[in-house]
Amino acid sequence: MKFDWLSRWPKLRRVAGALALAGGILAILTPFAMGEWSIGLLGLLLVGFGVLEAAQAFFTPGRDVRLSSYWPAGLAILAGLVLFARPMLVLSGLLTVLTILLMAHGASRIIAALRTRTGRPRWWALADGLVIVLLGALVWRLRAELGILAIGCLAALYLFSSGWRMLLAPEEAALSEPPDRHPVPQLGLPPHQEFRRLRTAVGAEEATRRYRDLFWVTTIVLVFFAIHVGRMGAKWTWFGMISPVIAVVGDLAVSLLLAGLAILPLALLWRKMTRPIERSAWLQRLARLDGSEERTTFERVTDRWLDGRVRLALRLRTARTSVQRALWEGLQVGLPVVAVFVAINPIWGFTWYFNTENWASGFWEKVVEVRVDVWRERMTQAVEARYLGQGSSGGTPATIYTVGPEGVADATDFGFIVIGDTGEGDASQYSLQDNYLERGRRPDVTFLVISSDVIYPSGEMKDYEFNFYLPFKGFSKPIYAIPGNHDYFDGLDGFLANFLEPDAAREAMRARVEADFRLSSTTEAVITDFIGQARRLRALYRVRTGLQRGPYFELHARGFSLIAVDTGILKRIDDRQMTWLRAALERARGNFRMVILGHPLYAGGAYQAGSNESFAAIHRLLQEHAVEVVMAGDTHTFEYYREPYAGKSRPLVMHHFVNGGGGAYLSIGTALDWPEKPPVADWAFYPRTDALRAKLEAETPTWKRPVWFWIKKLGAWPVSVEALSAVFDFNRAPFFQSFMEVRVEGSARRVRLILHGVDGPLTWRDLQIGGTVVPAGQRLDDQAEFVIPIR
Repeated sequence: MKFDWLSRWPKLRRVAGALALAGGILAILTPFAMGEWSIGLLGLLLVGFGVLEAAQAFFTPGRDVRLSSYWPAGLAILAGLVLFARPMLVLSGLLTVLTILLMAHGASRIIAALRTRTGRPRWWALADGLVIVLLGALVWRLRAELGILAIGCLAALYLFSSGWRMLLAPEEAALSEPPDRHPVPQLGLPPHQEFRRLRTAVGAEEATRRYRDLFWVTTIVLVFFAIHVGRMGAKWTWFGMISPVIAVVGDLAVSLLLAGLAILPLALLWRKMTRPIERSAWLQRLARLDGSEERTTFERVTDRWLDGRVRLALRLRTARTSVQRALWEGLQVGLPVVAVFVAINPIWGFTWYFNTENWASGFWEKVVEVRVDVWRERMTQAVEARYLGQGSSGGTPATIYTVGPEGVADATDFGFIVIGDTGEGDASQYSLQDNYLERGRRPDVTFLVISSDVIYPSGEMKDYEFNFYLPFKGFSKPIYAIPGNHDYFDGLDGFLANFLEPDAAREAMRARVEADFRLSSTTEAVITDFIGQARRLRALYRVRTGLQRGPYFELHARGFSLIAVDTGILKRIDDRQMTWLRAALERARGNFRMVILGHPLYAGGAYQAGSNESFAAIHRLLQEHAVEVVMAGDTHTFEYYREPYAGKSRPLVMHHFVNGGGGAYLSIGTALDWPEKPPVADWAFYPRTDALRAKLEAETPTWKRPVWFWIKKLGAWPVSVEALSAVFDFNRAPFFQSFMEVRVEGSARRVRLILHGVDGPLTWRDLQIGGTVVPAGQRLDDQAEFVIPIR
């Protein structure tokens, strides 16, 4: 009951072996050509050839499949996912884990060989396993000398071992089962020729239906792909097609999960419960066959039921001994259910974990995260060469990233708005619109800054009209932004086209393409088209963007400086931006300094730079310059931390604000998982724990209640409450989105930061507070504002 093309697997295996050997050579060469970026690509290589390793077991007809047969594939895929998902951890110590995984791959081959009785396959597997273990130990011994190359060597080791085995290893023998036995031994039925007849009939039936099954499964998969292409607005390029393909892979994974964790277990439970009835019916049928009695109508119905049970038992028995068949059966069971989910996805309020179209964002994040620093450095280098080459008209190194909204440079009193993580384009984002538009009409509000994630899910140009321009239509003041992690998923093309001056955007996009060896689908025509689209949308919606020359900027007024820093995806900055940041802080010396980061230094009641030396270095630099206010987005909530630290001459205080509640789903980990001992004594967050619990109790639909129960009773163990934020849909009132209004009052020697919700300024009572955050003399019903003196 295998597909015909599977009978040609021995020949296909040789091709796969040659590809694996070529992949091993590529794994050795990649670190030399691509450096740090090679880690993620090596991970994809391991995953791909891990699948080929699994095919060695899947497609061998009649093989006696033991769990150990799949260990090499499983370990290789796991190692590849580790490399792809967490490449930076590999560089900081996870190389040990990777080495253990790949050496366990060799050990699994040895175990499989020892469990094999005799024959050439045993000795091949034993030799293969010993070679992998010995070479793995050698690479580990030389890891210090090899550096990143050690990772390539480990990947190549696996690929070479897979390749030579596929090319040269002998075939294993097929095993069979007595044909006159019922496929369910638990029934305790004696051997009978009827079982032989049924096995033959089911085999013939399966042979005729397999092409029909293949047709309808393929049709559903193609329909899924077409739906995702349409809903995601995918571009018809090989890069553009990756996202809908990932969504389809997600659909297939959900199908298998539903089949394996819900549908089939229920079917097996029902079969077990009705087994006594089945045994009794079989005994009567066998007695009737031996006596050649005529069947009644009831007996004909019973026989059809028994035939169906045999058919199911045979298919399940085959699935238990063939992973390939198990996957195929799981797809046939789960795909019809998933088809319903895909069809009604837009109306069920599915959020990130329940929408496979959003899973592509996670893929792109892992692909680009180690490239961000390279991109940014190349982009800013190209922009500086373009502008500094123009002499005084183009700017100077000290001013090239300086922005200058009207009426600010010489002002002592002015205001502006900071809003973070805005770009969902849904009700949560629009819930704040009337409030910030009203504030923007005031003459003392001079500009607006988006502090992270302008566009979800992947920062693409196609989403800017509905997720940015339409929500900000009516805000007539300049809008500046720093990118968040989601803005980088498309290579930052959408952000550059919309927020940088056209000339700067063109140079930056060209530099990014060059940095990626021209592998992306961003051609010169695409660059021109994106810049043209941004110009057109700015004119149509009368939104003032395109005023920056880079993904970071600085602004200086009389007595006040604002410095916005792009921390990418991994909470770090490249050397070029670090040089600029040091210089910008020096230029701001003597002023009140407010720094906006792409990621918060404190969030969720924890310090975020503890294991990230690059991020901690930024923190130390801000302390050296006695920066008064640090604000960031990324975490979708409002939080405040008052951090005391020792200055050079006196104790100082740094005020940290998490300001990411501008429209994305709420980060529930802050309110529901606040630690008993937060990192500072004085803190606050919004929304309050009781308010958020009441919202979730009232709005969580029945089918998501198990997740809510998991959070309430088990604290989301073994994951975190914050990790489950994206399960819930928050697009109904009450809304807990927020933004900050900053009023620089130089005449009064103070800066006021006023927290706004959907209905205007919030009060202290709306916040959950620890320590002495509320100023002396104020009541809980007073407006929540943080007043910081200008020294």
